[in-house]
Amino acid sequence: MPQQGSATAPVLMLVQIATLQAGSAVAKEAYASAGPSAPAGMRLFFSAAILLLLVRPSLRKVAAVQ
Repeated sequence: MPQQGSATAPVLMLVQIATLQAGSAVAKEAYASAGPSAPAGMRLFFSAAILLLLVRPSLRKVAAVQ
C-alpha cells in the first residue's frame, strides 16, 4: 500500500529539474554581460526569497536567546 504523499518526491524532483534548466538558460546570457558574481548573487537572493515564502517561521514561536 503506497504511503500518503508518495507522489510528492517525484513532483518536487521534476520541478527542480525544470527550474535548474530555466535558471541555466537565463544565467548563460547574464554571465556574458555581468560577470560571474552578479548571477551567483541573484541566484542566492532568489533562493532565499523563495525559501522565506515557502517555509517562513512564525515570529511568535521564535524565542529570544538570553
